[in-house]
Amino acid sequence: MSRRDAMALVLLTLLGAALRFWRLGALALVGDEAYYWLWSRHLALSYYDHPAGVAVLVRLSTMLGGSSEAGIRWLNATLGVAAIPLAWQLTRQRVSTRAAWATAVLMAVSKPFVLISRHVYPDALLLALELLALLLVDRVLTSKGRPALGLALGVGVSVGMALATKYTAYLFAGVVLAFVLLAQPRLAREPRFWLATGVAALGLAPTLLWNAQRDWASFRWQAQHLGQGVLWNVGPLSRAGNLLDYTGWPVVLLAGCGALFWREPRARLLTLIGVALSLAVLLSPANAPRSLVVALPLLLGPGVEGLWRLLQHRGVARPALIGSAGALIALAAMAGGLSAATIHRHLEAGPWPWSGAAEQRMAFDAQGLRALRTSLLDNGDTIVALDYSLAGQLSYYLGQPVATAWPQYAEWGLASLEPAWVVSAGYIDRDTVLRALKAVYRTVLPPRRIVVDGRGLDVWRVDKLTSTPQQALARLDLLRLVDEGGAP
Repeated sequence: MSRRDAMALVLLTLLGAALRFWRLGALALVGDEAYYWLWSRHLALSYYDHPAGVAVLVRLSTMLGGSSEAGIRWLNATLGVAAIPLAWQLTRQRVSTRAAWATAVLMAVSKPFVLISRHVYPDALLLALELLALLLVDRVLTSKGRPALGLALGVGVSVGMALATKYTAYLFAGVVLAFVLLAQPRLAREPRFWLATGVAALGLAPTLLWNAQRDWASFRWQAQHLGQGVLWNVGPLSRAGNLLDYTGWPVVLLAGCGALFWREPRARLLTLIGVALSLAVLLSPANAPRSLVVALPLLLGPGVEGLWRLLQHRGVARPALIGSAGALIALAAMAGGLSAATIHRHLEAGPWPWSGAAEQRMAFDAQGLRALRTSLLDNGDTIVALDYSLAGQLSYYLGQPVATAWPQYAEWGLASLEPAWVVSAGYIDRDTVLRALKAVYRTVLPPRRIVVDGRGLDVWRVDKLTSTPQQALARLDLLRLVDEGGAP
């Protein structure tokens, strides 16, 4: 790398850092972040939703930065920044220098990459580990003779840590293993290759052990409930709108072009893995565009290179035209990144008229929830949140445990549910909630409507249970309530 390239990459990385760290703690924790913060307070080998990687990440982040919103997020944001030079180097080695710069620019300023860096999800950690692993795999594939011991261990550790972060890493690891064996069959005879594979497989151990002790609860839930319930009940147009809204058209355009560039041998390490990860998300019943973020960087560089070669072949690769198109794409991407970095209040729904509302409604804004302690809930009684996401937010902002029907909370002990305050997000049908409460409680007082950051909360006062706590929580399960009553 030349000195000029190094300086440009540093400046681009600093721009990405500015978008990720500017007023990082200004926005209250969203439901997933508060939930993962609870994980970090109850460290375990694995959890009902994901492996334990994000819990360890948040625990380290708060140990070093405190338990404020910024303290919870700063290490995750750092990983988001680190992904920029990692993607640049990987794309430069596998595609071209111009593709590397385009990828790094989009990684630095585009909305999806800024979002997963500013808010704690497993994806920023998984993306950084994925890019690091592929950089090391590329070194293995291009080296002559047996791979160095340190290189083999590096591949094993990075892939193993990815396996301990999110279930989508299982597909990533499988595709990488198959690609390496097909590209370099000689490595199957190398003990260090199998050493790396064994080290990577150790990343499965915590999740397998946790599940084996619980009748494979997490795996059964992933297999049986993926795509079920109103939370994922959206049509193809809504899914396409949500994807475009979340990722932005520049990223979708270039990643789509990259998927068509798979015939290029050097780029196949990126394109085949990127396509496999993308198809797994796009063909899933779940409407989860955020899960695409770990696949998109692998396709951006090949997309840029493919478009460049197409324009050259057509004889229209004029510098002025290319420069103007590149500037337009970069500005459009940065507009999305700036919107993600400067938003300080969660929106009710995305700007697209066809966007599905259920997913956005689940992301209930916690800003101002601390006021509930003095206004209503300050008597030490149990709080039951019907919305899974709201349970984590209330736990964080009120400083006390909150019960909910999501099975992970039972791992941390089941509190007495009588008497209790039952908090329901405004999108859950009130009559349906009332019927459910009367089915498990002797006394149910009329709800109070509280507005927090422009969103409604119904707070019910309930007394003696007429069933067991386990039966009560099962009757108050969010998916059951929404399926029964729908959303108003």
